[in-house]
Amino acid sequence: MKHQKRCLLVFLATVVQTLGMCCLAQPPSPSEITLPSDSNVVITLERTLCFGACPAYKITIYRNGLVRYLGNSYVKVTGEQSGRISTDTLALLVRTLCETNFFDFKDRYEESITDLPTTITSLAINGKTKVVVDYFGAPESLHRLESQIDDVAVTEHWTGVKAARRRFDSLWNAGERFGEPKR
Repeated sequence: MKHQKRCLLVFLATVVQTLGMCCLAQPPSPSEITLPSDSNVVITLERTLCFGACPAYKITIYRNGLVRYLGNSYVKVTGEQSGRISTDTLALLVRTLCETNFFDFKDRYEESITDLPTTITSLAINGKTKVVVDYFGAPESLHRLESQIDDVAVTEHWTGVKAARRRFDSLWNAGERFGEPKR
């Protein structure tokens, strides 16, 4: 019986250590955050067209800090572009996604309304993938993550639009202005 308990404890300790920063009881300080060299991380953010002039583009952020941008419509730069962020910045973004429990968001946030843009966010890390479709009704914590991904990838450089402005425009189009009920 003692041997079984010891094996269980060793197993649990190994699982907690293997899962890494997404499962830490106490998050590390920013200076302690690193991505294991063997971890695979891909983060995507895609914003789609609306009935109007909403910027449509997709960004993909890779483990090595490479940022790929594909501008479609209503953006300053159309076509493919690339940039780079530091791996420390990527580690902070992954930490934020984990601390916000990204994998616990619903798969889809939708309402029976039309003409709004959709934001599709995904995180793939060490073989686990989550995709969240945000059309309308998502929690504010998801909107903050979407904006943070835009900010980290500096998409404003290619789109010509600040993340905060995109969010305001979406709310305005949805009728969430100055206390008005949602349409």
